[in-house]
Amino acid sequence: MGAGVFALFWRHFGPIRANCWRIHINIMLRPVFIILKERPMADLKSKFEAAAAASKNLTERPDNATLLKIYALYKQGAQGDNTDKKPGFADMVGRAKWDAWNSLKGTAPADAQQQYIDLIESLS
Repeated sequence: MGAGVFALFWRHFGPIRANCWRIHINIMLRPVFIILKERPMADLKSKFEAAAAASKNLTERPDNATLLKIYALYKQGAQGDNTDKKPGFADMVGRAKWDAWNSLKGTAPADAQQQYIDLIESLS
C-alpha cells in the first residue's frame, strides 16, 4: 500500500521531490499517531477501575459529604448524566445520592473519572 501511494504521488509530483517525500512520510506515520493518541483513554479507564477497587479498601471511612462526592463522581464517570427519576421524600439516602449525582450533570465522564481517581488517591 505504501509503495503504491508513493508511486502515485511520484507520478503526479515527480519534479517536486522534497514534497513527495514529505507526503509519503506523513501518510506512513499517520496510523502510528492515531494509535498513540487513543491510548490515554484506555489508561484512564484502567486507572478508574483500579481506583474503584481501591475505594473499597480505604484506611478510614470518609465523612458523609465525601462519600456522596465519591458516589456522584463514580456514577458520572461510569454512566454519564443522571437520567433516573428523583426518589421520593421518604427515601432520604436515595434522594441525597440522586442530588449529588445530578449536581454533576454536564460534566464529561472522562473529567469525572479523573476527579474520582484524584479523590481516591487523596484519601488513600
